[in-house]
Amino acid sequence: MYAGGAYDLLHIGHIRYLAAARKLGDILVVGVGNDALVRSRKHNGSPLVPEKQRAEVVSALKYVNRTFIARKVHYDLALVKKIRPNILVLPSEKKVASELKREAKRIAKACKDVKIIFLYSGVRNVVSTTKLIARAKRVRN
Repeated sequence: MYAGGAYDLLHIGHIRYLAAARKLGDILVVGVGNDALVRSRKHNGSPLVPEKQRAEVVSALKYVNRTFIARKVHYDLALVKKIRPNILVLPSEKKVASELKREAKRIAKACKDVKIIFLYSGVRNVVSTTKLIARAKRVRN
């Protein structure tokens, strides 16, 4: 399986997402979005943690077998084609899901099966890196 993300400030939403992804198969490969990509998508001073450190933190999780620095946050098609996972795990956030529908044909050619799981299962709209950064800024001031 392959799952991707930015993983700037690792939080419970990330853990639950990766735990759910791992339950779908034996080996979980995670693409960690590179610094330039995270910077361009988040626009909030992210990433706070450099890409190599984020990848090292994610790879230390018991659910993860291998990490790569990826050029896309949710999936890196070139990387997916190279590793050819049986399952591509994608977040089902409304904004992301609509983006991914446009890419479905290319994804289908690279993967045998595509599973979409709910990114923040159980904590949706409560935990996100963006919200954690905003809260930290409010507390600091």
